[in-house]
Amino acid sequence: MALKRSPLSTTGSEVDEMKHVLFGVLVAAAVNTASAGYAQECETYAAYSAPPEVKARAKACRVEKEKARLGTYFCYIEHMVGIQYKEKDRDLDFDSPPFTGKIKPTSDKFFVEIKVNDSAEFCRQNLAKGDDSLCDPLSAAPYTMKTESSDVSSSGRSFDTYQFNSFGGTFWLFGNRRFRSFQSVGNSYISEGKCEKIK
Repeated sequence: MALKRSPLSTTGSEVDEMKHVLFGVLVAAAVNTASAGYAQECETYAAYSAPPEVKARAKACRVEKEKARLGTYFCYIEHMVGIQYKEKDRDLDFDSPPFTGKIKPTSDKFFVEIKVNDSAEFCRQNLAKGDDSLCDPLSAAPYTMKTESSDVSSSGRSFDTYQFNSFGGTFWLFGNRRFRSFQSVGNSYISEGKCEKIK
């Protein structure tokens, strides 16, 4: 992955602290806005004291909104920053000071596919029986996303089509079609940009 050098250099402990701070800020911002696309239309009808039939309508409203978001999206990265280590003997050299700053993505354009998780019901049934040998709770999430891009979190599972979690990363697709991605497997990257649904 290409990068643009910066004069900034940090110690190992400072890098770890930066990761936590960056991820904390990103998560806080995403949680506050991720479900904004249907919150006002659906959630306001599902107050804690609402009758069961009202809550049922609110749930049906959310499911309808989520299903409308399934499909293929064309996305492009507008900004990307990260913490990137040098390579040594085909591995990352964590003993050397990392580069921290603006990153040039390998490709600033990519496709994202969001679809129903075909294995969700199988996993829910097994977890309900207390069998977690084949599935974890995230595997029972009703939706999945996948992309071939190496610059964003490339796969994940979601309970609402807005936040997709996976090992080492999270991908958010907001109601206004903007996205944010965080991934940390060795190197750490945060990127954001815009998506357009194409089918």
